[in-house]
Amino acid sequence: MKYTQTHHFPQWEKNDRILMADFNAMCANMEKSLVSDRNDCKRDNIILDERIAQARKIAEAAQAAAGEAKELQHYVTGSYTGNGGTQSIPLGFKPAFLVVSGMLHTLANNTTADYDRYFALTAGHVLDKRVKLTSTGFTVYPAPYQGMNNPNLNQEGRTYDYIAFK
Repeated sequence: MKYTQTHHFPQWEKNDRILMADFNAMCANMEKSLVSDRNDCKRDNIILDERIAQARKIAEAAQAAAGEAKELQHYVTGSYTGNGGTQSIPLGFKPAFLVVSGMLHTLANNTTADYDRYFALTAGHVLDKRVKLTSTGFTVYPAPYQGMNNPNLNQEGRTYDYIAFK
């Protein structure tokens, strides 16, 4: 009689006599194999649960480190679209220094008017009619009239980029 390689199950051929002892041995081997497989699955699940717990700890540590790194970053960048009115830009802190640019092209392609009208640097002591530094970010105001040389930091539809330093 031939047997399977992995579980030693009998492989009867047409001329083999099937004996009760062979059949019972086959069933005992199946039972032993199933119990062994179940124990292997339990062990693998325990190992998998341990690895999942480790991965969660690593992910939590990475999130905490990312949060700490963000806190250590000394500046924030972003953009906003002007609405033509008064608009508050939230940062989560009061900036010590702010740079705002609403220029449309590269530096070489902007006109002098672009520099005058759509670019600003401030530590909060000048340009108070155009931008105010607040405890949570900054507020931009509309230009009262077009002929003014002060920058327009909230022209409706214009995109402005900023960098705010802590």
